[in-house]
Amino acid sequence: DNWSVKNMYFARPHQTNSAVEVFPQFGDMHNGLFEKCVIEDNEARISLSSGSGGYTVYNLTFRNNHFKHSIIYAGVNGNYQNLVIDGNHFEGPSNHPRNIPNFHAISTYLETNTIKVINNRIHDYQYAGMSLRDDNALISNNTIYNNGQDTEGVVYLKVGIDCNGNDAIISNNRIYDDQVTKTQTYASIRTSGDRAIVTGNYGDIDTDLG
Repeated sequence: DNWSVKNMYFARPHQTNSAVEVFPQFGDMHNGLFEKCVIEDNEARISLSSGSGGYTVYNLTFRNNHFKHSIIYAGVNGNYQNLVIDGNHFEGPSNHPRNIPNFHAISTYLETNTIKVINNRIHDYQYAGMSLRDDNALISNNTIYNNGQDTEGVVYLKVGIDCNGNDAIISNNRIYDDQVTKTQTYASIRTSGDRAIVTGNYGDIDTDLG
């Protein structure tokens, strides 16, 4: 409870591991903060496969960090509530070497988890700037541009925001592609959940409400 990691540099662990793992293996974790860290050429993993033990990460914040060619990969069979990703710089492309390729800056996988993605700058990733499955996601005040760089990638993931959970609020984001040859071409915002609110966004707004 009430732990923090600040002003640290994490890079290039063994390819079977991650630069950062927040993993509630032996009990719930509460009120954690990563602030002003650099995570380079790898990933931060959060609550992966913790669901079998029933443990949860509560109130984890990543604030003002630099994800340099790195990603956040969260909630594969794992539980978190109120994951806050605030004011970070995500600089693509992703160079992480794990066996499961993932080329979004931020990826989440369970509808029952909750997340806020606010005030971030995300650019030059192979797929989407973010791909989220959380219900009740708040995605606001982010600047997302020039993603979808992988020419072999899945077309519908060449987007700024890909949001699949229900009851999302997607507001006041700036989403664009200013390259001569556009790569973030499918849509700026793609949401396939029910009851999404999409409002006040600016840029190359081509929205797929599938």
